[in-house]
Amino acid sequence: MKKMICAAVFLGLILAGCQKSNEEVAGTSEKNVKTEETSSQKENSQSQDKAEASDDVEGVWLAKGQEDGIPSTWYFHDGQLVVNYNNDFFYEVAENKDAKGYTVMTIKNQNGKKHALLLKGEGKELEGVTAENQAYEKYLADGTVPDGQRIEFSLQENSWGSVDQAINFWEKTYKNTDNEISKNMIWENYRKDLWGLVKDRTSGDTITLHFTNIGGAGGSYAQLVKHGETTEITAFDGNASYPDNPFERYTVRNSDYHVVKTEVLWKK
Repeated sequence: MKKMICAAVFLGLILAGCQKSNEEVAGTSEKNVKTEETSSQKENSQSQDKAEASDDVEGVWLAKGQEDGIPSTWYFHDGQLVVNYNNDFFYEVAENKDAKGYTVMTIKNQNGKKHALLLKGEGKELEGVTAENQAYEKYLADGTVPDGQRIEFSLQENSWGSVDQAINFWEKTYKNTDNEISKNMIWENYRKDLWGLVKDRTSGDTITLHFTNIGGAGGSYAQLVKHGETTEITAFDGNASYPDNPFERYTVRNSDYHVVKTEVLWKK
């Protein structure tokens, strides 16, 4: 009888020990799960912060000083900044915003000189201020934001950002062998650097280019107008025909540079 009682007591102790051990394991497991969840949540939070740190600046922006109201066109694309269609710079956007909530863009000119563009805002409207020369050095040293003129940036859809962008579109259209106009091109007489911008006929969705013949005498004009999924190229055959007597107009599909419509204008 004593043996049976001892055995029962011993079995009870074992079961109690097992239950306690299981509870400890469960508690430890639950604690680990909570720790993993906390770490995961923290990582996700940090990841979201980084994702929101830099404003998306890719595209064509109309910039205007709040005080002087002078407009200019800024085209940000793949690390290259083009101002007013021709002036090239390089830019790099910082991964995180600075302590005052600015997206920091370092801009470098062709000579390697740097300054900063500090941006705030969301979506299609941004406000910026530039830090140049001593103001740039002070900003790098202690984060002081210059008390200069603020610049308002508005994203422009269907706008041209640079001469190169327009020339590349023109070239791809004329080199597309599915287009009839490709058969009339003599590429031996063509040089990309002979194109120039016609400033007074360029704005927003319209850019006008002049091509100077290799010999220097004469030339022709091309005007490109963006329309969502298509672009119109109006050709002027010879200097004398511009701007009142266009030769032909081609409606080009942007996705593959295919001419979907040709208008013969010189007969009208």
